[in-house]
Amino acid sequence: MLNVEQTAKLLATEHLKEDEGIRKILWAPAHDEVRLIDVTTSVSDRGEVLPFRFNCSLAMLISHLEAQDTSYSKWRSRCSPMRVVAY
Repeated sequence: MLNVEQTAKLLATEHLKEDEGIRKILWAPAHDEVRLIDVTTSVSDRGEVLPFRFNCSLAMLISHLEAQDTSYSKWRSRCSPMRVVAY
């Protein structure tokens, strides 16, 4: 059975195969679930965050422009430390 980090990397790899617009994938480590943020060009930059929850995982899609926004940076700094798991 895969641990949380291995599962995060596996899911990130699968996300990259499905979405050509992904610029990077961030992983917010947690002991009980996978939390990924996909920074992608395939969603609009209207300020929407598109969350998807499945099993013990959460994926959020945000636009690459919003990832550069200062409010996103402030939000990200308050979250658990995030690591880039895929480019």
